[in-house]
Amino acid sequence: MSAEKEAFYQKYAQAAIEQQIKYGIPASITLSQMAIESGMGTNTLSTQYNNYFSVKKGSSWNGPVTYHLDDHSYKVPFRVYGSVAECIEDHSKVLMYPVYQKNVKNLSSTDYVNWAYGIGNVYASEKTYANMLIEDIKTYGLSKYDQMALQQAQQRGVQIGYAKNNPSQSVQPVQSQDGKIQLTQLQGNWALPIDLSAVRLSSEFGVPRPGHTHGGLDLSTKGQNLPVYATEDNGKVVAVKPNNGAAGNMVTVEYNRQDGTKIQTTYMHLSQIDVKKDDVVKAGQAIGVSGNTGRSSGAHLHFETKVQNQNGEWVKFDPTLYLAEMEVRGNMPIALDKNGKDYLAEVRSNMAVGGSQNGNQLQQDQNMALLANITNSNDPTKWLAYLMQQNGEQVNGQDMFSGLISSLFKGALALVVKISAEEAAEAQSQNASQTDDNKQSQEDSNVVKRERETVDVKALQTKASVAFDAEYPEQQQQQQSQRLA
Repeated sequence: MSAEKEAFYQKYAQAAIEQQIKYGIPASITLSQMAIESGMGTNTLSTQYNNYFSVKKGSSWNGPVTYHLDDHSYKVPFRVYGSVAECIEDHSKVLMYPVYQKNVKNLSSTDYVNWAYGIGNVYASEKTYANMLIEDIKTYGLSKYDQMALQQAQQRGVQIGYAKNNPSQSVQPVQSQDGKIQLTQLQGNWALPIDLSAVRLSSEFGVPRPGHTHGGLDLSTKGQNLPVYATEDNGKVVAVKPNNGAAGNMVTVEYNRQDGTKIQTTYMHLSQIDVKKDDVVKAGQAIGVSGNTGRSSGAHLHFETKVQNQNGEWVKFDPTLYLAEMEVRGNMPIALDKNGKDYLAEVRSNMAVGGSQNGNQLQQDQNMALLANITNSNDPTKWLAYLMQQNGEQVNGQDMFSGLISSLFKGALALVVKISAEEAAEAQSQNASQTDDNKQSQEDSNVVKRERETVDVKALQTKASVAFDAEYPEQQQQQQSQRLA
């Protein structure tokens, strides 16, 4: 068994080293957790769902899930990953949660002992979990990979943990606040990728498929071929791929938004393509026509969306969010049928453009401009006029002093009310913040648990090795070079 375990560690060593360089997590900790939580890549969560760390769904996860028994012998949702590499990256982001960082944030990336104790009591229910990690690391000499990470970081000229403060967790083009999805204020035109009133949703994002998870929305066109459109202004066609295997005729458009966000939309199974690579398109411009090309069982549009995270990586997200966003920005709410119900209704109702100047903000800005003008003036009547305007008095060239007493009284009363309201709001906010922190800590502490099974270790390891080799061919080359040397 020791030879098999050593081979397991060698296989994933470079991936763990990359996480240490990026987030400061000891490579030895990543490797040991990976082996323990997955039964060396042999349990169901790892072989079927690429979940090598037994990470539960948690409140921040918007991807696909699968239900399995946890330590308490009842089924709970666990995260499903598209690849082993995605799983390893997400595990690092989980360890960036405050519930872990409060114990390890000041630790060296080579201090695996205190890292084990720092995360152990939170990550697992066993009291001996930290000791299990430490013993495993010592037995197999995994700390050597921690030192290799330091060397590689020095060679690249980067600091260990350079991405620690920007883990880009749960990457989405929109941000949620208090249960409401807040969209940044942007200028431009907006369109839907297809006439939603003429289609129905036949398959959702994240649905498990043989060998993968569904990466987009399938929009059935009910036997028709319908035009498909660019969704935003200033789009660039970055990919045109006729007869692209299972995807059929495929087009990808990239949008570089004013707020710095980069979005990609992809159209698959097209019967006709009306653009070429590097074309610049605008909202509502025809991209092509839906169809049934590639691996498809009927006329439909497969629509995918990606957003670029802080590390320059393109990450898929649920196109449901994007469609609702286009409807809200373009003020064109159209029902997307799924079994007779509007699939977008809930998301759309919780979505609003944030950061815009409402009436109160606009008035405040105007007042500030007036005050700036007054400050540079020696005319006292301007001060009086401003005060009277603030309190609803008419300034029409008559004797302004007649309303002075009333204005002063109203102003003082308004100030008292405002201060009282602000104090009450602050107290309420502090209480809510404390409650949210407690809830988050509890949620984070329950994100990960394990399951263990009795399986054919060698057979499953062989299968997992083939999949991982396809993801990290460069590591194979490195290992081969080392053997030759």
